[in-house]
Amino acid sequence: MGKVKDLSVIAEELKKCSQTLDLITSDLLSLTSGKAIKEEEEIPTLEDVRKVLAEKSKLGFTPQIKEIINSFNANKLSEVNPSDYLELLNKVRGLE
Repeated sequence: MGKVKDLSVIAEELKKCSQTLDLITSDLLSLTSGKAIKEEEEIPTLEDVRKVLAEKSKLGFTPQIKEIINSFNANKLSEVNPSDYLELLNKVRGLE
């Protein structure tokens, strides 16, 4: 009888572990799917970049903006790789 009771306790512990793993899996899936959506939302468009550059240019940062664009091996904004837009924006926003 002692072995049957031990097996019953082990089975209950395994059941609890399984439930915990299910909760952890659900949480991880929620986090990763939310992160993917957030990353997609954070990718700026050409229009987004143009807007920020125009605002900074009005403040007198046109020469610095041209230098930043050139640092991406481009002569004008339309030549910048879209995958670099976020980095470009961060550099332009840092101008003061």
